[in-house]
Amino acid sequence: MTPTDWQLYERFYQTRYFFSAKAFAEFPLITVELRKVYRQQDPQFIKLLDRVRTNQADGKDLNVLNKRRSDLPKTTGRRVMLSTRNKDAEDHNAGELTKLTTLLVKFQGIVTGDFVESDFPTARELALKEGAQVMFVRNDRGSRWVNGTIGRVVKLEKQVAKVETEHGATYTVEAETWEKFAYGYDEATGRITSVVIGTFTQLPLKLAWSLTVHKSQGLTFDAVEINAPGGFFDAGQLYVALSRCRSFEGLQLRTLVRERDVMVSREVVEPHRTANDEKQVNAALEEARPSKLHKQSLKLLDRGDLKGAVGALCEALGLRNDAQKPIFGRLLRHKLHSYMQAKNTLAGVVQ
Repeated sequence: MTPTDWQLYERFYQTRYFFSAKAFAEFPLITVELRKVYRQQDPQFIKLLDRVRTNQADGKDLNVLNKRRSDLPKTTGRRVMLSTRNKDAEDHNAGELTKLTTLLVKFQGIVTGDFVESDFPTARELALKEGAQVMFVRNDRGSRWVNGTIGRVVKLEKQVAKVETEHGATYTVEAETWEKFAYGYDEATGRITSVVIGTFTQLPLKLAWSLTVHKSQGLTFDAVEINAPGGFFDAGQLYVALSRCRSFEGLQLRTLVRERDVMVSREVVEPHRTANDEKQVNAALEEARPSKLHKQSLKLLDRGDLKGAVGALCEALGLRNDAQKPIFGRLLRHKLHSYMQAKNTLAGVVQ
């Protein structure tokens, strides 16, 4: 979110996080945190990552992490370096591209309207070579790749690139167009408005021997090098970098992790502490039972199971008497009206 966007949103939200949405304040929502981890399989690595995520990592944890510190050359395969700074990532990518002896081909992006360079999803002048490691920066409409898929350029042609993904499939990649929106607030309607103010057209690829930690969010890699010569400077940045890797053995640190690198936003930790409260969850489930039975009763009635429908309705009313609520009366009138229409139609057919 840009500073300009935040000037708009801060009128309504206390923080940039989802739990500052008004729904959380207006409704008694129960926080349930999913605990099953799919990216990693090693229980010890999972516990270590969780302590980093919740600001509970201690000196022992840092010692374990720093055992992965090494300057040895990277192993073969598609290892990705994660850098904390844009310049470090760009310099590393430029250096790796130079090592390739294949022909350099430049693809020129097209910009219209107000679309500043800092918002470009990839380079305006995208320099590629056959053999370059790249990453897709947009989901494919045909679901052939997703934003974050890693691949290798196998052929460059006029206006297109052929890329072999890490799964072995080769695709022809053409230019895509991104739209830039400007947001405002309509005082009359009380709604946030948007309008397209610019476009950017380019191949949905970027060099990916190195990425910034920020751009790696949501991605998963088998082998990761982490390079943070100036340390980590944003809340959750260290956790994001470490957790991109599937295994502890796949990690390689270029710089040591220090205690001050473990930064976690207080606003993020608080929902974690109150999540999965067994009493709250059970109470919410019990409160929801009558509503579930009402829905079940309607489904049974639509299927013609009158006995089952009445049974579910009576059980629901026994748990919570909703008969006095206006919505209950409206629903009952609707169902009775449907019944009377069907009865009259049947009577007309019989006559």
